Amino acid sequence: MQPAARRRLPPTPLKLSSGRSPAPRLRGAMAQAGGGARAAAAPRGGKRVRALVLVLLVLQTTVITLLARESRIPVAGRPMYLGAAAVLVSECIKLPVCLAVISRQLGGPRQMLADVRQRVVVGWRDTLAMGLPALLFGLQNMLFFVSVSNLSATSYQLWSQSKTLTTALFYVLYLGGALRRLQWLSLSLLCAGVGLVQASDSVSAAAGAASAGRPLLGISAVLASSLLSGFANIDREKKMTN
Repeated sequence: MQPAARRRLPPTPLKLSSGRSPAPRLRGAMAQAGGGARAAAAPRGGKRVRALVLVLLVLQTTVITLLARESRIPVAGRPMYLGAAAVLVSECIKLPVCLAVISRQLGGPRQMLADVRQRVVVGWRDTLAMGLPALLFGLQNMLFFVSVSNLSATSYQLWSQSKTLTTALFYVLYLGGALRRLQWLSLSLLCAGVGLVQASDSVSAAAGAASAGRPLLGISAVLASSLLSGFANIDREKKMTN
């Protein structure tokens, strides 16, 4: 016996509500799908930007340390520049750059001036509240030149990692935060690594290598800079949160 022929059903007519074409709905669905694809691609783009910023930050920190160390090596017959003067010049360069960026974001110099006046002059209480972190960061920058004048670039880079430790301590003591055991272990390993590298540098200097100045003064300066940096960061975080 042959199977019975399948019965073909007539195609269901497309129902249009209020005489409207389905094209707008189709376009809306496609727009939603495109928006979802863009939303999915946005996090990937954000990760790339963050990775690029991190690389540039590491490069900037390394290059600044090397250049500052090279410029602080004493040369006979050449006067040494003041660290405070270098800090002042760098801040004078940052100010117009920041104003130019704000002007570009807001659409012109007039909008920039109005925004700066609103935030700095009208909101003078917030300006005064940020005065303490700004002062601490200024002192930290001056101690930077004292450190690189008396330590090698490698020693300074490692000792400057103590900022992570001081920031964590102020986070626990000042903000009342808590760290996990793994975080405490990481900080302990960081301190141990810094100590081992400094001990290696001390042995090299004792064996006849070129002296980097007064290491004790350099270490004291970088530790004081780390304390100021840690407290300034946590204090600013607390004020911005409140």
